[in-house]
Amino acid sequence: MDTARRRLGGLRIRLALVYTIAAAMLVTAGALSLSFLLHRGLVQNVDAALTARSEQVGQSADPVGPDPLPGSSGDLGERFATVTQVYDAQGRLTASQPTALPALLSADRAQAAGVDDRISTITYDGTRIRALVRSLGSDREGAILLVGASLSQVNDDAGDIDGALALAAPILVVLAGAGTWLLSGAALRPVERMRSDAADLRASGADRRLTVPATRDELESLGHTLNDLLDGLHGALRQQRDFVADAGHELRTPLAVLRTELELADRPGRTPEELRDSIQHAAREVDRLSDLANSLLELARADSHAAATTAEAVDVSALIDDAARAHRAAADSAGIELIVDYPPGLSAVADPASLRRVLDNVVSNALAHTPRHGTVVIAAGRADAIDGAETDALRITIGDTGPGMPDAFLPHAFERFSRSDSARSRRPDQVGTGLGLAIVGAIMTAHGGSAAARNLPAGGLEITLLLPRAQPAAG
Repeated sequence: MDTARRRLGGLRIRLALVYTIAAAMLVTAGALSLSFLLHRGLVQNVDAALTARSEQVGQSADPVGPDPLPGSSGDLGERFATVTQVYDAQGRLTASQPTALPALLSADRAQAAGVDDRISTITYDGTRIRALVRSLGSDREGAILLVGASLSQVNDDAGDIDGALALAAPILVVLAGAGTWLLSGAALRPVERMRSDAADLRASGADRRLTVPATRDELESLGHTLNDLLDGLHGALRQQRDFVADAGHELRTPLAVLRTELELADRPGRTPEELRDSIQHAAREVDRLSDLANSLLELARADSHAAATTAEAVDVSALIDDAARAHRAAADSAGIELIVDYPPGLSAVADPASLRRVLDNVVSNALAHTPRHGTVVIAAGRADAIDGAETDALRITIGDTGPGMPDAFLPHAFERFSRSDSARSRRPDQVGTGLGLAIVGAIMTAHGGSAAARNLPAGGLEITLLLPRAQPAAG
């Protein structure tokens, strides 16, 4: 029922109806205009013939002459009937052809005739006559000449034309409607094909794409746009699946360790020291699970761009100072020199809490992988140009003197659950969740910025953060 209703009110039928109605209106207007122009042309031809005849009759010694139709008794119903009448200066009829035809002009109208031709239509006994009236001049004692012709032929010709137009107009409308139906069907066929492909995709869930018509028009652009959208959706779906698989893999190990420690603690005959050791191991695994859960929540928040919705103008200089102060004690205890280098008054558009999380993650990562007596440098400033292109951004760099990362790993540094080898850590037993830099990259992307990593020529790793600068307030 719904399919039938949709087809009855489908786009193809609506297009056909609209264009058929438009064609009917255009054909009707064209037929009326053509009929009017042809009828006027026929009348103009009659007027031209009357003008030429009036010149000829005016120069003739006998203006009236014999009846053109032998035996005529004044009947003007014939198709080619003509009229010639002469009036004196007082408007009295003096001669007529046909002879039995009474005066077609009143005395007043005859006396009002001038030298210039005056053409009008006169109706006599149901017959319309096209008549030209003119004065013959003073040499004819002010006589008035009337030459006329019956419009029966014109009316017949106009009727034939109107009949032909009345017959042709519906045919043209039907042909226009049929053509519109066929053309709209051909134009909408690619749309139906894409709809069918989309229905198959929904039913099968296959990683396929829509069939894009090679029409070089808006339909082809729509097909490419929809396929790009499908690419993005499939990419997001694959990323989600990988994320769930990786998260499950990361959760499996601490849960297994925690279960093992609890089972060991439950065995009979365990000493207090062994119980205490199992509880401590279990507590560390719980902490690891808690860190992983918090990281996953932070990453989900960054993916949803929730941080960007609370973005505001942030004093980055003060934020960096607070982050450096918070990590100063950890740096001192590890024997690492923490250096800050930035001018005051730097500002950017960001969510303060999210940006502080980014700084904490990167600085903590730098401190964790910098050996004793090493250095961690936090620097910031305006980035007027990036890769030779002018920009208006704020650059924050965090560099360390640690071992850096393998060059092959740098492009994957901000991917989820990615880790470089253990040589980067100053503590071989220190293993992270692989989400710290992923959270940094996601938060920076949500803010319209970016994050990048590179190995320094002198050794160590440098993380570069780019943020849109806050524009100064007007006034």
